Amino acid sequence: MQVALNISSRKRAEDALRETNVKFARAQRIAHIGSWKIYLPTQELRWSEEMYRIFGFPLDTSINLKEVTKVFPLEEHERFKKAVVVATNEDVPYKMDYKIMRLDGSIRHIHDDGEVLRDEENNPLWMIGTTHDITERKTGRRRAAEGQRIC
Repeated sequence: MQVALNISSRKRAEDALRETNVKFARAQRIAHIGSWKIYLPTQELRWSEEMYRIFGFPLDTSINLKEVTKVFPLEEHERFKKAVVVATNEDVPYKMDYKIMRLDGSIRHIHDDGEVLRDEENNPLWMIGTTHDITERKTGRRRAAEGQRIC
């Protein structure tokens, strides 16, 4: 009987977690805000689904920071690198607005907020944060038919 209760309890917890993840992904999609995490030693990225949509990468794309920054215009790439260096070296929050050119050629305006997480020796280990697609605010144009209806 105890085994059945443990399995039932675990199933309910897994269902609740799955539902929470679905709600979180939906909220990010609605707000056009993605979340990210960068493992600084290897520059490996972990993205939410909305990050893939914002940057225009297929969901199954294996990504790292070097690949992602290829969509940055040169001047934006230099500003981005400087902001990351300042955040990691001076222990200040990472925050910046920039533009990207997606693989389909469209320009997106982006706002990032992030922070550096350090190891026990105070070395920068991770950066975590959010990316907000602010294209509509910057251009004054609403996104056309990305599965959205205006009621």
